[in-house]
Amino acid sequence: MKQSNLLVPNVKNTINDEEAASSLLIEGGFLGEYQENRFVFLPLGMLVMEKIKKIVLEELHSLSAIEFQLPVAVADQGETYLLQLLTEGQLATSKELLNIFQIQVKVEQNKEYQFPGGIALEPTELDGYSFHSASTELSEVFHRFEQAFQRILARCQLEYKSVIALPQKAIHKEIKDLLAISSEGKTIFCESTQGDYSAKVEAATRYSLVKKSHATFLPLERKIPATGFKLDDGNQLTCYFLRASKKPILLFLAKNDRLNLAKISQKMQHKVVEIKKQEVEKYFGTSYELFSFDLISPDWTILADLEVENRTNMTMMNPDEASYYENINLGRDLPNVSFGDFSYVQEGDLAPDGKGTLLFKKGVKIGQFMKKMITQKTSDTANEEKKVYIGHYQLSLSLLFLMIAKQHHKNGHLNWPEEVAPFDLHILPIDYQNSYQQVLAQEVEEMMVAKGYEVLIDDRDSSLEEKQKDADLISCPVEIVIGEKAVEGVVEIKIRASQAVVEVRKEELADTLAILLQTTE
Repeated sequence: MKQSNLLVPNVKNTINDEEAASSLLIEGGFLGEYQENRFVFLPLGMLVMEKIKKIVLEELHSLSAIEFQLPVAVADQGETYLLQLLTEGQLATSKELLNIFQIQVKVEQNKEYQFPGGIALEPTELDGYSFHSASTELSEVFHRFEQAFQRILARCQLEYKSVIALPQKAIHKEIKDLLAISSEGKTIFCESTQGDYSAKVEAATRYSLVKKSHATFLPLERKIPATGFKLDDGNQLTCYFLRASKKPILLFLAKNDRLNLAKISQKMQHKVVEIKKQEVEKYFGTSYELFSFDLISPDWTILADLEVENRTNMTMMNPDEASYYENINLGRDLPNVSFGDFSYVQEGDLAPDGKGTLLFKKGVKIGQFMKKMITQKTSDTANEEKKVYIGHYQLSLSLLFLMIAKQHHKNGHLNWPEEVAPFDLHILPIDYQNSYQQVLAQEVEEMMVAKGYEVLIDDRDSSLEEKQKDADLISCPVEIVIGEKAVEGVVEIKIRASQAVVEVRKEELADTLAILLQTTE
């Protein structure tokens, strides 16, 4: 392709450390701004997206997955549509759909992806589905999709993490989020310094060092603190007043732990919120200031964190701070208490297997794996219910594009991985009007296209400095410079990844390039 045929707006964008990748995408002509901070893919960006789609299709076809496509306006209703086909017996081929997917722009709720630097793009997303009559079948296919996604991201040379996430609904049996590693990401996750454990911070668990105590339970007492008195934080409780809709929930945590409403909401299968002090009486029947153990009602839901399950003779400051309790033993004092994991982990906590510590990192969510189980009525006269096990496998190709650029830029230049670069080779004749250079450039283009390379040739009447600057912005893996030695049939090869520079004759170009590219792998 001739570079003069590309649509590249003459946009100058100030590059700084915070917005380097987004600025390079705009300056290089991959993205174009059509409204303030709202962008579309230009031809170069479309070429990269097509390369990404090609990788995705190859890996999904290796799973014998088949493609369908709903209209843009209802692209998010793929699962509903496919379930309808299964339920109503409209399939002439099979009673089960094992692997099926669509790649489509989604427009629900005007959703756009925000990228560091202020870029907003319409989301182009992959949605894969599998439907099964047994959970074992789903687990097998789920694992195969995970492996396929791993290959996709490896071929895109993206640094990422697959992390445990909290199920949001009763039908959700397992969720994993795919996070592209980024210091500017808004999603915090933790991983073990040893082993493979990784989870979003709100879903993460830890290994408890608190062992079951055999200490004698002492009588529960309420006391007035003396001047300067301070409770021992190491064995102190804190209570929280919560609600699920109008249902009151009293929760007990260790003093140094932080309340995790997401975990509690999962436990209750309903959104749980913390109650303001002035609203406690409305839901609990007693004011915040007058709360005491004597007033705890059996009608309340009483929860406590696992970290305090085995502790004995704990202390707790009463909400009015005018009194405190000694010798709280939750299993004894609150027989209807339910223990669970209701707190956030902290950096440095032991990983669940006890073999490493938890390290916090940041990322950008680019995809998700989800296992679901639903019950549906059969269509026969018995009107029986059957279980349907569903796998949903999502990947945002728009965010994948952006995060590849984010992770592969350095010193003011993009450095596209080979498989997603817009072109394989960029031919730069120093003077395209020079007949020797023009002829050699065309011969090299024809020869390399015949070898299977995708070639961009800079046919513009521009200075070498401007051509090289634009070549750095486009960032093809290989540059071939043709200059004064064109009359001798000699060209200069530059490998972007290694910065290796070699002069070769035209006849030796293909073999030399193959060796150089193999060396950089």
